[in-house]
Amino acid sequence: WRVKLIACKMLDAANGGSVDQAVECLDYAKALKARGVNIVATNNSYGEVGAAPVALGEAIAAQPDILFVSSAGNFGLNNDLNDYFPGNFALPNVLSVAATDSLDERPDFSGFGRRTVHLGAPGVGIYSTLPNNDIGLLDGTSQSTPHVTGVAALLKAHGVAWCLGLHARMPAIDAQLPMQRAQWPGDLVQQVRLNQYRKPWARSAKRTPEWRVTVV
Repeated sequence: WRVKLIACKMLDAANGGSVDQAVECLDYAKALKARGVNIVATNNSYGEVGAAPVALGEAIAAQPDILFVSSAGNFGLNNDLNDYFPGNFALPNVLSVAATDSLDERPDFSGFGRRTVHLGAPGVGIYSTLPNNDIGLLDGTSQSTPHVTGVAALLKAHGVAWCLGLHARMPAIDAQLPMQRAQWPGDLVQQVRLNQYRKPWARSAKRTPEWRVTVV
């Protein structure tokens, strides 16, 4: 696979950050894209309940050719009824991701929403990097979101044809991101959980990937 990761630090050691810092990271990704780097998606494992940050929404909208994958939050809220951003931005390149556990159930902490949260991905007991060069198991939609971002990059690296804005329709996203039906109907736009094992490239002829892609 020809997939690369680029880090853009916008949170401090206490998980604090600002809208301006988030916008700066998105502007960085946009600038790289303009220079010819094949930026496919940005992973955005952050958010808060409150009014929409206008500057952040404008920055996301300004890069419609980059998938913006966002966590659905760890407040256990119905995001249809609560303002949770950036995941609630109704933009065609935004995917909001809930957490699922090993039984395909939605953990109590995960945000959800029939109109605002698009799909689920594993977010309980996920190996994660920790301070002091350590690794441990963590729970959260911040763990779920990178699964979706990563599979999107792998699809693009494999040369699977897909475009942004199709996730509003079930047949389209099912054809692009490997899915299986979630066990909690009524909580998500697509009623599905990411399943990379159902990768579409397994059914295609073996060939060298044609894409060089980068994820921020």
